[in-house]
Amino acid sequence: MPIVHDLPRAASDATRQSIRHILDAYGATWHDLVRSDRAARWRPARNALYWMLHCKGWSYPRIGRACQRDHTSILKSLRKATKWTS
Repeated sequence: MPIVHDLPRAASDATRQSIRHILDAYGATWHDLVRSDRAARWRPARNALYWMLHCKGWSYPRIGRACQRDHTSILKSLRKATKWTS
């Protein structure tokens, strides 16, 4: 089971559990999702993570800080996902 100890302390236990489910579903670790490279392999997992956190009420800057990304990267990712589902 991946450890999500790097997540901000403000994340609730329910959010941590949701993140664990995403990591398990994609076979990823927290490190895979937040590392600086742009590996296309983890893009769907990152998008699922961003979407879940956004649905839980997290702001784009907060998601960006947690995932070591700029908030505009989160915004762009979620806009693409919304466009695909429309």
